[in-house]
Amino acid sequence: MDKPLRTRTFPMSPERLARLHRLAFELVHGPVDKTTILDKLTIGVRTFYRDLETLSEFGMPAIRTRSGYQLMAPESEIEEKLPFPDPCLNFSEARQLATSNDPSARPIAEQFGIVVSQFKT
Repeated sequence: MDKPLRTRTFPMSPERLARLHRLAFELVHGPVDKTTILDKLTIGVRTFYRDLETLSEFGMPAIRTRSGYQLMAPESEIEEKLPFPDPCLNFSEARQLATSNDPSARPIAEQFGIVVSQFKT
């Protein structure tokens, strides 16, 4: 079954999304002590908990165990669930991607079709 068009946007900086990506991959391989994560990612406690909440909102909750935090999603799903920053395409670039035969361009093609249909009457 085809995946539905993504309609929700995530106004986050590329730096934050990169940090979420790194955090998810740190936690997926087993429990990791919070202090270790804070040091590795050079973040504070509030940022750590905010990022855990964000991962959970993206369908990747983490649990706290005796030895640390662990992601409760398989590694294979991390990149499928994390959004990608807006590539800031211009109309011409979007059209070029929308007309490609590459299946990974399908979301762009769907979005492009919605935009184009708005001004074709």
